[in-house]
Parts: sequence; structure tokens; C-alpha cells
Amino acid sequence: MPSRKVERIASDLDDIAIEIDELREESASADAERLEEVKNAIDRAGDALDEITESHD
Repeated sequence: MPSRKVERIASDLDDIAIEIDELREESASADAERLEEVKNAIDRAGDALDEITESHD
């Protein structure tokens, strides 16, 4: 059974994936602000994966 921490991280990753999908659907001429949002979403996903890896060491 996954711990609450793992469940929270999985939920966060789901939210991030939804956000990335929404950003992809926007116009190809996205401005710098929107591109920064994508970068931040990817960074958060990486942080969440690092947290999962560290919790299983």
C-alpha cells in the first residue's frame, strides 16, 4: 500500500501532467511567460521524482 507521501506526489504529478497538456494545446506562438510556466512544471515534476527516489533509498 503506497504511503500518503507517495500518493500526494502521484497526485501532484497528475496535476502537473494536466497543466503541461493544457499548455501544449495553446498557440504555438506562446510568449516567454507561458514557456516559463512549462519549464516550472517540468522542474516540479523532476523535484517530485527526486523526492520519490530519495524516499525509497
